[in-house]
Amino acid sequence: MPNETSDQQAETQGRVAALLQEVIASAEDEIESGAAQPFMRDAAKQLVVDDYESSFAQPISMYANILPPIGFIGTTCGLAVLLMSMHLSHEMLQMGALALALSSTIFALVGYAILESLKIHLYGRLARSIDAGMKRLA
Repeated sequence: MPNETSDQQAETQGRVAALLQEVIASAEDEIESGAAQPFMRDAAKQLVVDDYESSFAQPISMYANILPPIGFIGTTCGLAVLLMSMHLSHEMLQMGALALALSSTIFALVGYAILESLKIHLYGRLARSIDAGMKRLA
């Protein structure tokens, strides 16, 4: 497992370095004249945002988008058990089924909200970091 993480980090760093070299090579003429500054800033910003989205935002969104269907499945199963238990007239089983139906929905929605707020927080942090890095270059 630790080797996979370091391999992924090396691969990401290699991709970013290759893209940065490509951007520099394509703007070589403009760098000498000093006109490439806005282009380089925009290209660097796009590289960082694209890498962030593929490494963090997409996996967070994937897990967040799985939670509501899981909550719906729990609700459906809880209500099905509740309806079946009405024929048996076991009050404890009915209360447990109703608790399952309601709690699965609540937990799924709370988990979804937490993951989405984490993603929004990370986007804001990324934007602040990019702006701070660009100010240092200026």
